[in-house]
Amino acid sequence: MSEPDWPRIWACFHAALEVPAEQRLARVDALEPNDESVRAQVRGLLQAHAASDSFLRTPLAEQLDGPSDEALIGGQIGRYRIEAILGRGGMGTVFLARDPGALDRAVALKLIRRGLDTERIVARFELERQSLALMQHPHIAAVHDAGASADGRPYLVMECVRGQPIDAFADEHRLDLPVRLALFEQVCAGVAHAHQKGVIHRDLKPSNILVETLG
Repeated sequence: MSEPDWPRIWACFHAALEVPAEQRLARVDALEPNDESVRAQVRGLLQAHAASDSFLRTPLAEQLDGPSDEALIGGQIGRYRIEAILGRGGMGTVFLARDPGALDRAVALKLIRRGLDTERIVARFELERQSLALMQHPHIAAVHDAGASADGRPYLVMECVRGQPIDAFADEHRLDLPVRLALFEQVCAGVAHAHQKGVIHRDLKPSNILVETLG
């Protein structure tokens, strides 16, 4: 069995999102009339996208069942020791964790949110992992590992970038315009690499672009 063509799948998926929900399946059929495997993957992503939208409209009390994210601090997910919460997103929580292996390094561990671990959302999470694994660029955090927690929720382990949001970094260091533009060129290089792999971020904002040092 051949590997899924992730760049084509992503491109078709994002193109389908540009039209109203009731027209998306027809858009997929029109874009990929000769490849059922691509169409099937995109249909699954569209279902996951619809499910995540529904989740965001669900009252919080209906979503939570089990220990809070804070309760995981000090514990372990897989072989990784959880040290702190770095942030929360629509699909999950990102923790600062420690990999006790030979490198003994800090990592960022993204754990899918409780209540979102349905088959469709897990498939979407897996597609995110596959897409990130395709990218090898100095300005994109590297993927190290993936697995499932004790309660079955998927997680993704990535390079931990200890930096500041790009706007805060520029202001704190009082960067002049030429230096700011040079910094932005590096952002564009990373985005261009992702686009070459068929991946569109769709949520680019200063808080998602971290800067460690100039250079």
